[in-house]
Amino acid sequence: MNVQWAGPIYGLLTVLTIGLGHALVRWLHARWCTRFGLPLMILGGTLLFESTQIGSNLWAGALGIVALTTIWDGVEIFRQAQRASRDGKAERETTASS
Repeated sequence: MNVQWAGPIYGLLTVLTIGLGHALVRWLHARWCTRFGLPLMILGGTLLFESTQIGSNLWAGALGIVALTTIWDGVEIFRQAQRASRDGKAERETTASS
């Protein structure tokens, strides 16, 4: 019996990077606002390019997952700033009307 480990590895890696990325976005935004959004997107793009240069399909796929998650985390930092601004505005309006 030939066991393929790529599926479980990719699945676990996807869940871990999404979970860590979510926490990272909130932490970075709370401390430095959007300062790390663009560097994360650039890092993700670099990792994505590097994933095309690796000979092993398993490692290339794993690095590709990390790369795309990192790019999306950079985008999410900017989206988090918009959400925080919108939520803060709604809270101020609610407080002012009370």
